[in-house]
Amino acid sequence: MTTASLLKLRMASHERTVHYGLQVLATARQGRHGDLRDEGVAMTLGEVISRLEKEPPGKIVPLGFAYPHSYRGYYDQLAFEPKINVTIAEMLAAAQSAIGETYCGYKGGNYTMDQHSEVWLAEYGCCGDSIGSVLLDYMCGRSDWC
Repeated sequence: MTTASLLKLRMASHERTVHYGLQVLATARQGRHGDLRDEGVAMTLGEVISRLEKEPPGKIVPLGFAYPHSYRGYYDQLAFEPKINVTIAEMLAAAQSAIGETYCGYKGGNYTMDQHSEVWLAEYGCCGDSIGSVLLDYMCGRSDWC
């Protein structure tokens, strides 16, 4: 086999690898809404409530959340504003208050939240981060995942 033939085979193999890699990356990054977050990372409102119910209600956490509202990124999803020095009970109350509540989307429309609504940490009108189990554990002062 000539050097040119080997080079062609190597380039074709490289192109297939790059194409496949881009497809895998695009698929991995493609969430339910076509965004760049990892599917399955965001917790639902019901999961957050269930998790918070396992914590001591009087425990004060340095960074938590309060003030539920429609998330700026996806109006049908729920966001909480960050709050410092908040108790687990206050976070739980904020989460429970959002069940069945209807919020106005940032640019209009009404969205009712339920236990299946995905949750985010974001100021009103801003995009933020999904609340996943690692972030919620961190907020609750748990580090057993380290």
